[in-house]
Amino acid sequence: MNREDRLDLMLLYAAGALDPEETQAVRAALDAGDPDAVAALDRAREILAQLPEALPPRLAPASIQARLNERIADQTTGVSRPDAQPPPWGLRLAGWMAAAAVLALAVGVAWGLLSAQAQRHDRELAALERQILELDTDLRVAEQQAAAARQILEAARREADDRARRIASLSEENRTLAQTAEQRAGRLAEAETGRGLLANQLEQARQTLAALATPTGRAVILPGTEDQPRAGARLIYDPPQNQALIFAHDVGPPPAGQTYQLWVVTEDGRTVSVGTFVPDAQGNVAARFELPRDPGPVQLAAVTNEPEGGSPQPTGQFQLLGEF
Repeated sequence: MNREDRLDLMLLYAAGALDPEETQAVRAALDAGDPDAVAALDRAREILAQLPEALPPRLAPASIQARLNERIADQTTGVSRPDAQPPPWGLRLAGWMAAAAVLALAVGVAWGLLSAQAQRHDRELAALERQILELDTDLRVAEQQAAAARQILEAARREADDRARRIASLSEENRTLAQTAEQRAGRLAEAETGRGLLANQLEQARQTLAALATPTGRAVILPGTEDQPRAGARLIYDPPQNQALIFAHDVGPPPAGQTYQLWVVTEDGRTVSVGTFVPDAQGNVAARFELPRDPGPVQLAAVTNEPEGGSPQPTGQFQLLGEF
């Protein structure tokens, strides 16, 4: 509250024109010894005391003078006073002027108080209007910021959706590429296997041709037994060249912990070990053995299943068997 507002409030308080709540608040400030409130009250009382002196003297209208004279005459009617004299005109005029002064004073005080209160209300109303304008401005700014935030949020949502779609598309492409790579790896493995088979077959053919080209090599067919009904083999037996070659197909894997062993049976009934072998995953065999010595004429060739490392004499079942 500024100085002018405080003075207006004290003028209304001194004139008794405040409502009960405002009166109680002013009294509390005065009781607390607020120096600004006490000074404003003293100033308000000085202003109210000077109001009668500030009014200019005026003559009463003739009608008012007549009414005053009539009231005075009525009050003195029926009173018998030998020494009573009607009051002189000057005295009556002074009384009228005093009454008029009091009336003017009351009107002036009331008008001043009402003017002060109206000004205070106008200032309060102007302050409220400024606050409303500021709040309205803040509200418009907040609405603009909210609209901008909604636009940013919508743009972020669209960007997130686009990224999600791109990620999903890339994931699908990655799955497709992975499947393609897996298929290509499978085909490559098949090609490698096929190449290995072809190389093995080529080597078998080369060795077979080389063995068959020697005049000392003997060939024998070894059909599969009941344990290997689908298997079959060709043996090139060449003691003068200290070698023996076996080429087999559809040979099943040996039992766990065992291997296959090739034997030749001489005409005098001796069984001689040539070597051991294991078929590949497709059941194919292409093996060359060096003969340590010539056992003499042979009449049979056989393959049995033996413990790993081989046996001095056959202990397992015949898998392949053929006559020279």
